[in-house]
Amino acid sequence: MSNSKYKIILASSSPRREDLLKKYINNFDIITPNIEEDILVGETPLKYVKRLSKEKALEVRRKVQLNNFVIIAADTIVELDNVIYNKPKNIDDAKRMLTNLMGRKHTVITSVYIIIDGVKTDFRLIDKTYVTFIDYNETLLNYYLSTNEYADKAGSYAIQGRGHIFIKNISGDYENIVGLPIAKILRKLKSNGIDII
Repeated sequence: MSNSKYKIILASSSPRREDLLKKYINNFDIITPNIEEDILVGETPLKYVKRLSKEKALEVRRKVQLNNFVIIAADTIVELDNVIYNKPKNIDDAKRMLTNLMGRKHTVITSVYIIIDGVKTDFRLIDKTYVTFIDYNETLLNYYLSTNEYADKAGSYAIQGRGHIFIKNISGDYENIVGLPIAKILRKLKSNGIDII
């Protein structure tokens, strides 16, 4: 398979994922999936991200009106004590999350679902990065909340922005925390004959 035959489609509304993909390829389309992101009763963090990434990919697949495409969909969450820390509902929810994460190690989980036109089997990959926060004080927490950067971020922080002030240690792929483990995606596509670099 040759990359020239394939149109890359990013199934996401995230500017962070768009920027990560742009590091390696400029010629791709973006189609925003429209799905419900509610957590189902009894759903584990891993099952949740796997379900959402697949639903995003399939929903965008229904919108695609061309052949020879590759759809890349992803969902990222923060997990602590087997609890999902998704996007905060408001500033109080963000404060609750960041207070719970303070001084502890949590896991950032991203599930990526890939659909390649003409290939019968879809592909999924999971990446986990372990992040330890410093034991910060109320002043630092309130400063961060005042920036409004927490909004629309899993776990209520953006590691690529001011949220980096909370970081003590990272074990794993930094770009996975931002929202797209791009190196793993490129290797997965290349192993299936598609080199998008």
